Amino acid sequence: MTTLIIGASGFIGIDLANHLADMDNDVVCMDVSPNEILNHPSIELVQGDVTDYEYLSNLIDTKNIEKIVNLSAIVGGASHKFPTKAVAVNCMGFDNVLRAAVEHNVSRVVWTSTYGIYGKSYDYPDGHTITEESKPLPSYYRYPNETLYAATKQLNEHQSLVYATNHGLSVHGVRPSLVFGPGRIRGYITSPGRKFMWAAEFVQKAVAGEVCTIDLSPDDQLNMVYVNDAVRLISLILDAKSPSYPVYNTGGHTISVRDLAILIEELTGTSATWNEGAKPWGRPPIVSHSRAAEDFGYELTPLSDSISDYISRV
Repeated sequence: MTTLIIGASGFIGIDLANHLADMDNDVVCMDVSPNEILNHPSIELVQGDVTDYEYLSNLIDTKNIEKIVNLSAIVGGASHKFPTKAVAVNCMGFDNVLRAAVEHNVSRVVWTSTYGIYGKSYDYPDGHTITEESKPLPSYYRYPNETLYAATKQLNEHQSLVYATNHGLSVHGVRPSLVFGPGRIRGYITSPGRKFMWAAEFVQKAVAGEVCTIDLSPDDQLNMVYVNDAVRLISLILDAKSPSYPVYNTGGHTISVRDLAILIEELTGTSATWNEGAKPWGRPPIVSHSRAAEDFGYELTPLSDSISDYISRV
């Protein structure tokens, strides 16, 4: 089977490509800036832009693509700074993927949404568990300083439903929680995404003996998922005979910033700090992955094991 990963040079894409190649799949990795770290013999790198429909359509045809994973997006702070590009890539680019998939009879498309579409924790009662049945809240209407990213992903969910309904396309979204793991840089380098650089570096800094400051208040509650778990869920959806739902949460581990700092110190011997005066981030802290557990037997790797694996990869 040949799988096309669009936006393959990000940290989810790199891990996913290697995972699929290790499972004896041929993988075509497309990105505007192909990452040479992808050097598995079953992986082919191509340079391409998801906003170029003719290129994408021709690639799917000539490479005999059977399944597609679309990871391409302008995320986080970059979407806030470059809104025109964000709409072009996230919305029109996604339409190109769906349209080309129908044109060439691609059997399945899996793509990444975000749990950011659920709005803020203070939009819900204390202790509320978010499920896929929870109504997405357009926080970008009430919080105009939020990034554009969640808004484009909410539109993507509607786009995928239209293609599933009108064309019978097997298209399924994944709503990742706060994904952490080695190599996460994109989306964090542009303000306001810079605030979350700690999620890209907290293990690397600790292993190097440097103190990492988590730019959140100590009582902020996070919902964190390791990149390996996100990759595994995408792979499970790709391989399933007939996924039951149009979208799945990855879920994640609920942990306070304070407890995360303590865990980092326990595992690395290096302390982590926080910002006492930081404005609460406010993402929902409790997110269920019950759909994925029901459909695929998907469960999360224990957080301490995930961080230990992260340490081993640094």
